[in-house]
Amino acid sequence: MLLPTAVMGVIAVGLLIFACARGEGEHLRGLSAAAGLGTMVAFVTAWSLWAVTRLPLEIGIMGLRFTLIRLGVTFFFPPIAGLMAQVFFKR
Repeated sequence: MLLPTAVMGVIAVGLLIFACARGEGEHLRGLSAAAGLGTMVAFVTAWSLWAVTRLPLEIGIMGLRFTLIRLGVTFFFPPIAGLMAQVFFKR
């Protein structure tokens, strides 16, 4: 019964991130108060590329092999985007 547990975990993480993005998680918003621009760019890029809540649908439609290849190919993009933002937009 690993699948229901994994799905519940994905739903919980997705709801937490969604609540923080909408401003409903005021007690969690302080966690990102000290984050730099590069960190936030890397986070938003990773959130966009690796949307955990979208994975079950993507696996169901495109297949597990395609999804794993896509995740592997996009693995290095968020850190690179964060480093580029940090370098190009220094204060």
